[in-house]
Amino acid sequence: MQQLRESYPGWKPLEHISTYRGTWYDPEAVNACIRLFREKRYSFEARTDRH
Repeated sequence: MQQLRESYPGWKPLEHISTYRGTWYDPEAVNACIRLFREKRYSFEARTDRH
């Protein structure tokens, strides 16, 4: 994900998967992902405790 962010400035993954819901991506998986990020406020914060 970090590489995509650096390679494509302005790339918006939730908009991308929403656009291709049902064609490239499974609609139920897209809906679940969007719910996690928008409604449950999930994020990919950098973790420092990984080894």
